[in-house]
Formats: sequence, structure tokens, C-alpha cells
Amino acid sequence: MSQIQILASTTVKPENKDAFIALMQEVVAASRQEAGCARYDLVQDLQNPLSLTVVETWASQAAIDEHNATPHFKKLVEFLTANNQGIEIKLLKQII
Repeated sequence: MSQIQILASTTVKPENKDAFIALMQEVVAASRQEAGCARYDLVQDLQNPLSLTVVETWASQAAIDEHNATPHFKKLVEFLTANNQGIEIKLLKQII
């Protein structure tokens, strides 16, 4: 089975930016230690510094499911929910 890539994008509210980036430092570090994680980065749009995207590559859907059950991922979801911060998620597979 081929790897699965995820793009999770949000335009963070200005008042949440610093807290979001601080939380993402923890999430990125912990996620990169997970067995099924090949890539986990937070990137910023050059035109809009409030537009942030997590770029992820996972070995399998099972690895993603395990990631989604981790305390650091749940903490991120709680932050997004508590701050009414929307997010767009795309699941992708490489074809070439």
C-alpha cells in the first residue's frame, strides 16, 4: 500500500497565532516520533502569514488512526474546537 499524504490547512485567527504555533511545536515533535510518520511539517503561506498548513506523510491508514488517538493530536483538536478554528483537510495519495 502506498503512503498517504495529508494537507491540513487553516487561516489562524490573529489572536490565536502564537498559541497555535507553540502547540504545533509540541505536536510536530511528537508526531515525527511516531512509527508510521514519514513527514510532519507546519508551513506558512508566503502571501498570508496567518495561513498555515500541516504537511503529513503516513505509512498507512492504520498509522493515521494511531496518530489520531494520541494525546498530542487530541490536544490539537481540543484547541481548534475551543477556539472555533476551522480547518480544511485533504487526504492524498501519490500516483506518479
